[in-house]
Amino acid sequence: MKQLIQSFKTGELGLFDVPAPVCEINGALVQTTVSLVSAGTEKMLVDFAKKSMLAKAKDRPDLVKQVIDKMKKEGVKNTLEKVFTKLDTPIPLGYSLAGRVVEVGSELSGINIGDRVACGGAGYANHAEINYVPKNLMVKIPDGVDDIDASFVTVGAIALQGVRQTAPLLGEKVAVMGLGLLGQLTVQLLKANGCKVIGSDIDPDKMALAKKLGCDEVCHAGELISKANEFTNGYGVDAVIIAASTSSNQPITDAAEISRMRGRVVLVGMVGMDVPRNTYYKKELERVTKELAFEVWMKKQFDKVTVADDEAKKFYDANPDKFKQPELFNARHIIVKTEAEAKKILGELKSAPKDKLEDSFIAAAKKHSIDGTKEDGGNLGWFSEGRMVKEFVAGAKALKKGELSKAPVKSQFGYHIIYLVDYKPAGKVSFENAKEQLKQLLRMDKFRDSVAAKAKSLKEKAKIEIKK
Repeated sequence: MKQLIQSFKTGELGLFDVPAPVCEINGALVQTTVSLVSAGTEKMLVDFAKKSMLAKAKDRPDLVKQVIDKMKKEGVKNTLEKVFTKLDTPIPLGYSLAGRVVEVGSELSGINIGDRVACGGAGYANHAEINYVPKNLMVKIPDGVDDIDASFVTVGAIALQGVRQTAPLLGEKVAVMGLGLLGQLTVQLLKANGCKVIGSDIDPDKMALAKKLGCDEVCHAGELISKANEFTNGYGVDAVIIAASTSSNQPITDAAEISRMRGRVVLVGMVGMDVPRNTYYKKELERVTKELAFEVWMKKQFDKVTVADDEAKKFYDANPDKFKQPELFNARHIIVKTEAEAKKILGELKSAPKDKLEDSFIAAAKKHSIDGTKEDGGNLGWFSEGRMVKEFVAGAKALKKGELSKAPVKSQFGYHIIYLVDYKPAGKVSFENAKEQLKQLLRMDKFRDSVAAKAKSLKEKAKIEIKK
């Protein structure tokens, strides 16, 4: 069969006769009817392969680092042998196609010989007459969809994933860098999501097509920074999707420049990845600085707010219902699965000296209890009636401070032995006990009112224009 192959070492590209692939058990052999050529992506691969070894190294410092790390672990000789072997291995081009199934693996279900399928994946959906495709990289083509349209499925999926990763919200302003096939699809998906989109490219025809398909603003890549500034009134775009194909690092740099603080940058194309960290760090530092400045201003405003004791007392007297205190219990418990076990533990505790009863109870809880409080000696702290099951509350109510359950208390959780540490009857929290917390709450109310008044004043003074 015929297949388009490129030498990674020399950059030579050609159509060669190669053996047909073998069908494996979890996939199918697909005879290609339409194979999609992604001009930008594949041209970049071809151009890269044609470069000298030194130029390849300059373009991909990440791969050079991998080679150096491998040399340190496996030695220079072994590493170089593996590198040159890889360079001599031919590269199949292509990653999206439509075709017809000609053979099915023994464990593949849902796909039959003769089915039309759309396939994706580098190394599987190649520019070849026949390809082996695993089950997860193919899907049946619905009736009414022709093979040409179906061959775009992988590119559409890439565009959709880029938009999903961006997580755009209704009305957000998004920049799409690169208006090739992937960029055009991305623009349309963003518009369908209710976003305002600015697109950039170096090709006037692609810019015109994007405008025709609904892009709100288009510009030459070299003008993107200034145009994005105009597009967002100086605030920066909410997100950038890089769909360009270039070895240049400029898209990554420009993306940082045009993004607002906390903006999202998503890369779906193939571009230089020498990330200008200082630019991105500066953007983040500006965000942090502004947030800190705002927090300092808020603290200064809050520090200006005071509440006198008589203000707090006036509120206390005017709102008696807010200071009601329910009946409160402070107890420990031991919980076990059976009544017999509970009775045995209870019998042992009743023989303990009264002044050592709580200590004995704590030790027994740590030894026998089956719930999460055992390590703290069954300590439940203070609780009101509504915080515990009714059987447990009834058991606690029957006790006096320092007393032990006379019999195990059964609930849905098991059998409880209760020790009442302390008790507070229902009543009203005294002003002295409530004063400091009440003053803080009243300060917060005053603070919110003052900030709201400040915001209203600024809004009334501001000149707001709504541009359609």
